[in-house]
Amino acid sequence: MHRAIGIFLTCCLCVFPLPRSGWAQNIIQPGEDKVSFVGGAFITTFDANFRVDSPTLGVGTKFNLRDDLGVDRQQTGVWVGAEWRFKSRQRLGINYTRFTPSATKTLTRSFQIGDAVYPAGASLTSELHMEIIPITYSYSFIKRDSDEFSGTIGANWNRLEFDANGSASLGGPGFTAATSASAHYPLPLLGVRYRHDFSQRWSINMEGAGIVLKVAEGTFDVRGSAWNARVEAEYRFARHFAAAAAVDAFSIDLNANKTAWGGDIGYRIWGPQVYLKARF
Repeated sequence: MHRAIGIFLTCCLCVFPLPRSGWAQNIIQPGEDKVSFVGGAFITTFDANFRVDSPTLGVGTKFNLRDDLGVDRQQTGVWVGAEWRFKSRQRLGINYTRFTPSATKTLTRSFQIGDAVYPAGASLTSELHMEIIPITYSYSFIKRDSDEFSGTIGANWNRLEFDANGSASLGGPGFTAATSASAHYPLPLLGVRYRHDFSQRWSINMEGAGIVLKVAEGTFDVRGSAWNARVEAEYRFARHFAAAAAVDAFSIDLNANKTAWGGDIGYRIWGPQVYLKARF
């Protein structure tokens, strides 16, 4: 992945040549744009604890994707997004992140996942399809030439699909079992964001958001907590384009009460991102 990031940055510099020093006054500055787009790659550390209850028995075994099922914590993926500044102080934004961690491991203890019980010694192949789509509205309480402070409100749409397939001989008749579980839920998020421009080319952005869901079990069929924090450095190398690097962290701890997934959903994602940003 480190090699892929290097190739990505090299391509950026080749496609968009560095500007002459006299071009600085023509660069579209943050806060002056009407529409912006981002796209790039991330390498993230991923940790997840799940429990998939049996619909008939209402019980299940809690498991960790890395420790119990052998999923690599280092995951890579693509991150894209867009933002529309329809008023000087008001913006609408949407981002999309997707990755599919998977692994095959011989179990060291038994697990009940859904209606299936996978015994110790069984070979279990698991795969998680995960999509995160935050949609936010931002209002700028402070908006100056080099600073912008905003409050945000929005929904973080999460889509999870987990599949497990196990088999074992265990010295007797062959054993096979399969489990599938899915959950789709929006989580409301409240937060703040701040941008400071050090010059016409350099900026730093900071964002934070969170929510504690105590009464959402009847509304969204989940209850728990979620938070997100982000720090970004940006360099504008052409009139419409900038290169950026960020460190992003996202955490969810929920108890789900859904037909397709009843149980616990908990995961943490944190790591660096590199990407291009375009402003118009």
